[in-house]
Amino acid sequence: MSKIWMLLIVGFAMLIGPVSILQAQLPPKSTPQEQKVEVQSNGSAVILDGEELFLIQARTGSFSPEERAQAVQSRLESIAKDLSTSGDEIKIDEQEQLTSIVAGERLIITITPEDARLRDLSAQKLAEEYVQIIKSSIDRYRGDHSVKGLIFDLVYASDCRYSS
Repeated sequence: MSKIWMLLIVGFAMLIGPVSILQAQLPPKSTPQEQKVEVQSNGSAVILDGEELFLIQARTGSFSPEERAQAVQSRLESIAKDLSTSGDEIKIDEQEQLTSIVAGERLIITITPEDARLRDLSAQKLAEEYVQIIKSSIDRYRGDHSVKGLIFDLVYASDCRYSS
């Protein structure tokens, strides 16, 4: 039985090895703790796993663009890690002059009239654009992290198997 496991691990490593080599050549991504909201002269970037998704330029009440971007970024990281939330649950929710993007019951971002005006779009069009960006970035995040998780699980399982 141990020969079968060893063959499976070696076979899997041969398939994943080239991916790991390519990833090693890419610039390192920051961990969630290291990620900061990037403040630009025209707004604050919402970043997920090192990728800039969009800028928030407008204040909302007492919240600066930087604070809004940080809150949206935190929500996106949480949703991306929560595999029970599917991409189909990310949608536009319009209520009384407010356009929001939600994942199930969880708020991701509220698009203000000022956000839309600064982009020269309607709130609905801006929300549609953001939904597509959010869905694809969460899919990428999950894909990137699932391979890493699988490799870790295999290495951990093989270490436990051979140490006993």
